[in-house]
Amino acid sequence: MPRLLNYIVAIYLNVIGIIGLIAPSRRAAMIEKRKAYQENLEAQLEDWNAHIILCVAKAEKGQG
Repeated sequence: MPRLLNYIVAIYLNVIGIIGLIAPSRRAAMIEKRKAYQENLEAQLEDWNAHIILCVAKAEKGQG
């Protein structure tokens, strides 16, 4: 029975070690996705701001 427990612990530690090696690369990929998403949102916000400025200019032109 102790030998079986040793194998189970060894397998568990190997799995945890492999996950530890894989996790940093997944984290880097997630960071890159987040940066791309943030850049996309910032570009969309700039477009909306330009549209708002255009609408305000048209409204002021219509009133005057």
